[in-house]
Amino acid sequence: LTLPVKLGRGTVKVEIAESSAWSEDTISYTNEPRIDRWVGRGTVTDGKVVVDLANAVWPAMSRTFVVSHVESGKEIVFHSRESGKGPTLTVRWDLGTAQDSPTTTAPAAPTKVGRSVPFGMNVRWESGSTWPQLFAKAQATYGTFDIVRIFHSGLPKAWNTFYATIPQPQVTSFKVPPAEILAGKHDAYLRNWFATAPRDRVTYWSFHPEPEDDIAKGDYTAAQFREAHRRIDRLADAAGNPNLRATLVLMYWTASPASGRNLDDYYPGGDVVDVIAWDTYNWGAPKGRYPSPSEIFDGQLAIAAAKGDAVGFGELGSPLVAGDDGRGRAAWLRDVGRYLQDNQIEFATSWNDIIGDYDTRLLDAPSTAAWRDVMSAG
Repeated sequence: LTLPVKLGRGTVKVEIAESSAWSEDTISYTNEPRIDRWVGRGTVTDGKVVVDLANAVWPAMSRTFVVSHVESGKEIVFHSRESGKGPTLTVRWDLGTAQDSPTTTAPAAPTKVGRSVPFGMNVRWESGSTWPQLFAKAQATYGTFDIVRIFHSGLPKAWNTFYATIPQPQVTSFKVPPAEILAGKHDAYLRNWFATAPRDRVTYWSFHPEPEDDIAKGDYTAAQFREAHRRIDRLADAAGNPNLRATLVLMYWTASPASGRNLDDYYPGGDVVDVIAWDTYNWGAPKGRYPSPSEIFDGQLAIAAAKGDAVGFGELGSPLVAGDDGRGRAAWLRDVGRYLQDNQIEFATSWNDIIGDYDTRLLDAPSTAAWRDVMSAG
């Protein structure tokens, strides 16, 4: 897809709309089709944006592509078709080996439609700064996020606050006692929160991420967690917003047979969960290792696939291995990015902070450049 630019610069994203049932004469902001998913991105170069959509189309299909700027406060003006310089979609079809009658046998549709996986990270708190300032600083350092990881210590903050100004999809988690949810104490608030959530981008909402240790300590039961999750999901469904996706966030350790844990203890049901997301770290770092992505992620992908759910990674990171100046971790991050992109996961957000004794902040130049490359390639 080639888009000639009249004015502006920066990066644009290309998404697929849920429907192609619209016309140029009648489409407006109020009746535009909803977004399905991202399929590509491109940056203005030499007065145009070129985006490869090879993995987003196949024969005998109709597609509506939606193009928008990924950077808040900026815009790009494209040439229209009436100007004679409008967008062009170039289609090249490789039939493989020669055929006597190529028009009589349509190539088989691919079994999996490729798409651009959104990569992002959390925004670290620093005293003396506002959240908008911190968000701008993070993007200036690491590049434009595809997706943002947001944590709420209690109920999620209202959408008319800073969170409404973030143009990217969010992985948003919140924590309140399951007993309060089951008693209906927060029904009205959550019903309104879901009703006012953005409809132009995805919100992966998560109730009580990593509940495993809390349940083991007796803070609440597994049954309470599952039923509270189901109740919240009913409130979300009432909003009628297809871009609200219930996300079960669990610990990487739970996916290991050595943990002795059973996923079903925490799983509220296939009718509730849209995405299983793992908080995954390189626990091999103290032993001087950057394990292969396959060694780390294969088991987690398999568990989600067995449930029929999409899989994401809500926290992802590695401390520096002793003696590494960042170049080793940078190579590992790039390998991880390629692996997750190849496996068409739902999203991945780096944990750019400290967790316990583990410092996974990307402060060295090689690691910073690597994650910037992963996000721009995604």
